[in-house]
Formats: sequence, structure tokens, C-alpha cells
Amino acid sequence: MSQRNKITLILFLILFIGAGFIIYYGRPVMKIKQTNSNQVVSDNNDISVTPTFTEDSINNMMNPSYTLTEIMAHNNADNCWSAINGDVYDLSTWVSRHPGGSQKIINMCGEDASSGFNGMHGSSTSAKAALVLLKIGSLK
Repeated sequence: MSQRNKITLILFLILFIGAGFIIYYGRPVMKIKQTNSNQVVSDNNDISVTPTFTEDSINNMMNPSYTLTEIMAHNNADNCWSAINGDVYDLSTWVSRHPGGSQKIINMCGEDASSGFNGMHGSSTSAKAALVLLKIGSLK
């Protein structure tokens, strides 16, 4: 190995190790002290309450519910929500892909479309399967 290659390797190692040191030790760190089970105090004495979750609050986050009035605000092809059999679906991405044509879906935007969906698709498992990924919540 030539003298020039050795110097280049040493400089590379110094830069590499130095950069790692700066990245690791140069980052801001907030020290947190636990005062009791519900409060956290940071090094600048800000106090915040640790959130507590109930089974109901988790269920509401996982499956939010919407009123028919909220659904009615989403009534066009670019922003299309429908309630079908008690569940709420965002059909915006499905409008252009519907095998029966986009107008069939646009007619369902912003309303409870259960009767139209059930009348057209009945117990079709493929139609119900298409809705699975579009579900955003349930109807209040």
C-alpha cells in the first residue's frame, strides 16, 4: 500500500468516526424525570399528563363513526363517501374503477346507499370484498 493510500485511508477513518461522534453526541436530548404515574417533567420543568386510553377510546380510534350529515358533505366524484349497511366507505378511488361505470357510484355519493347497493349486488361476495379496503368507519 502506498504512502498516499495510507494517508487517504487514515483521513477517511478520522472523518467517518468524527461524523458518527457528531451525529450521536451532537443531537439534542431532553432529559425526562418521572414524578408519578401520570406526570412527566422535562428538564425545562414543563409538565404534561400522560394520556390514558380506555377500551371505548381505542375502539373509536380504530372504527370512527359518522353521522349521515357528515357523509352528505362528501357528495361528489372527487370526495365520495357513502353509508352501506351501517358502515361508511370512502368511494373516491372506486368511482373510476367501478365495473358498472362511474355514474353508478357518483349517484351514491353523500348518502345512505344501502338499498341501491343491496338491490344491485344482493349477496355478491365480490362486491362486498371490494368494499373492505374502502371502509373508514361506521354510521352513527
